Amino acid sequence: MAAAAPALIPIPQVEIRGLCKLAAASAGKKEAWRIEQFRSALGGIANLYCHRAMSTDRSAFVAETEFGFVTSEVSRDEILAEIGHCTGAGTKVCESILKGFEHGLAQVFAENGWQRAEISGLGMFIAVEPGCGRYVLQYELPLARFFGNTATSSLGA
Repeated sequence: MAAAAPALIPIPQVEIRGLCKLAAASAGKKEAWRIEQFRSALGGIANLYCHRAMSTDRSAFVAETEFGFVTSEVSRDEILAEIGHCTGAGTKVCESILKGFEHGLAQVFAENGWQRAEISGLGMFIAVEPGCGRYVLQYELPLARFFGNTATSSLGA
């Protein structure tokens, strides 16, 4: 009798539009076109991580986050600047958008009881302190699985 294959546990996927709606609502932005600004901002944040991985010649890395998306790899100022670039918004609105993402991500994790989930284009988020906006981000270039993985950690481990 053959041994049963181990069951694969599916990794929950964060639905991008849903995350952007939650982020927009928590930032006080209710108009539909504002959700598109959040989607543009999220795309810009994903591009920052992609650029960082490529410019440091890595296909993957691990970093602890603050405020949802800020890490030692990509600073808060870089993210705010990218949000401004992608949305045309001023500094206060960019800060509101980043805070909205922090709350939206925490809400998605809390509502679903998740300890980990993947956001397309950004990678795997693993909750460090649920509800506190702190995660371990396991970033991987979108095509890295096809070309090998050279993951490194900025956590000092």
